[in-house]
Amino acid sequence: METKKIGIFTGISTAVGVALGSTAFVSLGNGAGSGGIWFIYAILIVGFIYICFAMSACELNDILPGCKGNAGRLLERAFGPSVSIVLNITTYFIISVVAGSAETIFVSRAVHNTLLPNVPYQAIALIILLSVIVVNLVGVDMFAKVQNIVCSFLVVTLFALAIVGSFGLSPNMDVITDNVPTVTGFSGIIELTSWAYYLFLAIDMVLPLAGSMRDPKKNVRISLCGGILLLMALYSMLSLGLYKYLPLDVLAIDTMPNVTFGKALFGQFGYYWMIIAVIFAAVSTENTLVFAPSVDLQGCAFSGLFPKFFTKTNKKGAPYPWILLICFLQIIICLCFGNANLDILVMVACAFYIIVFILFHIAALKFRIMYPKAKRNKKFVLFNLPQILGILGLVVVEYTVLRDRTVLMILLLGGTALLLYAVFWCKLGMKKSPFKANTDEKIDEWTESTEDIKAKVTFGEEITPDEELPTGAGNVITISREFGSLGRPIAKKVAKRLKYHLYDPKLIELVAKKMNVEVDDLLAYDDQKVINPLSGSRFAAMATPLGLGDYFKQRRLFQVQKSIIKEIANTENAVIVGRAADYILTRERKENLIRIHITGSYEQRLKNSISELKLSETEAREHIRIIDKARQSFYKDITGSDFSSSDYRDFIINTDNYDEDQVVDMICSIAKIKFAEG
Repeated sequence: METKKIGIFTGISTAVGVALGSTAFVSLGNGAGSGGIWFIYAILIVGFIYICFAMSACELNDILPGCKGNAGRLLERAFGPSVSIVLNITTYFIISVVAGSAETIFVSRAVHNTLLPNVPYQAIALIILLSVIVVNLVGVDMFAKVQNIVCSFLVVTLFALAIVGSFGLSPNMDVITDNVPTVTGFSGIIELTSWAYYLFLAIDMVLPLAGSMRDPKKNVRISLCGGILLLMALYSMLSLGLYKYLPLDVLAIDTMPNVTFGKALFGQFGYYWMIIAVIFAAVSTENTLVFAPSVDLQGCAFSGLFPKFFTKTNKKGAPYPWILLICFLQIIICLCFGNANLDILVMVACAFYIIVFILFHIAALKFRIMYPKAKRNKKFVLFNLPQILGILGLVVVEYTVLRDRTVLMILLLGGTALLLYAVFWCKLGMKKSPFKANTDEKIDEWTESTEDIKAKVTFGEEITPDEELPTGAGNVITISREFGSLGRPIAKKVAKRLKYHLYDPKLIELVAKKMNVEVDDLLAYDDQKVINPLSGSRFAAMATPLGLGDYFKQRRLFQVQKSIIKEIANTENAVIVGRAADYILTRERKENLIRIHITGSYEQRLKNSISELKLSETEAREHIRIIDKARQSFYKDITGSDFSSSDYRDFIINTDNYDEDQVVDMICSIAKIKFAEG
């Protein structure tokens, strides 16, 4: 399934939407009711702490692009698989289940008490959760559409309330002048940070969507930081409005302060307006709390942190095992434990979340020492101050959260139990050291300056580095292939035997030189990874022949590749793999040209993928399905012909009954006849 890449608007909608739930508004009401105007300072302090976290998170995303913003893989790269397993379960999984259930229960009760008194709240909750399942199973495109709509409505609604409330513009009632907060001063602000921290909780859910984003290095940073700044402004203004229009003693215990606030400002109209906003808030929060953690946890499963079953996707590319598991647990909680106190579990998840944020900072500092040449944005290093101040701020907030002994006890017992499970899984399931950093995820480092790279681009892969390859002649063999038919290993052997240049992965460097752009900017849209379900696979780039950019960038990239292929064909003896080179050179009426297509039966290609490419059977089937479909779509779009057709091929070789060397012999024999090679 080919999905569109999401942009900044969806990124900010995801970051903001998950934080604008009605349960967050309860925390806002409790904080404002206790601290009044002092709560605004707590919001700004916590917002600054989140900005510091965003800097570390985005830096890790920059230097480890292969992780695609996946928190589990980032933490595994820094601290080993056990730490990653524990913290992914306690944050992304538990927060999605518990906070999502709390939000659904809250909203279902609100709708039951106001609009649908004859419908049990459990039935309303079930309808909401089933709707969320359907939306998320349709894939990232539907997720983005729904998130953009509901978040836009929420932001407009809440900013309208914030402006009217903070500036004292209500047509319905006068400003209250005798509100006196019970929590004040610096110590009071520190106490209030635990309420303020919950207002931004799970805003980092935008990180797992990095693999779905256009230009993820830039857009993740803008989405995360932009979302935090927007929430800081919105919550501060709302807090001021609540302080001006609602009695603080009532506000501190109000379970629906958003509805009460809307009614206070606009009367009965505001009451029903906010009921609708409550429903939209539930959709926005639940939508994000189901999809984003599912993407993150699936990425962890691809790294072996969870059983292989959890790597599966449906035809729309949605990680359905995680989506169904999270929603199933939420349904159980909503239907059977609707009266249970979930606040404690949410606070435990908050405490684990703070630990995750601290480890992100430590990882950023660790990698600065270990990999000083990593491709980080140096404008945001700022003498390590974001990490130092972020850690200090998080320690203070953690202290306020863990003063509740119940929260502390559950954190210690639950953390210990999960750590034992993680060590057990690492030893027996993954067969890895539980606390050894995973070096499979490579750090993206600068080796030379960009200008040096452009100046020294190698034209073709040197098959015999100790021997000067001949230039001129312009004899070209194009080789297209189906996945698992071993076309590229065959191409490499042909090039080596004939002493031709081999062109395939090096083409991207040639494109960088021709386009005269920064190499990393180009790679941002000619990506080497696919989010679902090939994330992390060394073959993932095969599913994106023109990268993951928008249509116009893809067309531009193809035109440049086309000119390079033509230049190669006129100046060198070369074997060119893929890139529709057979079509391009046929249209150019290239004479010294042999066009080969390597194919094979599905069963043989599956066998090759398992035995030669070292994929599991499940991985092999997914790779064949997705990459074949991607190549067919690319070739059809470029040439107008089916990928399996003979329109632009001289020879179609089925590898079912021939090994690699036999196919190489065939092609070299053909070249000997065609080009009079000795």
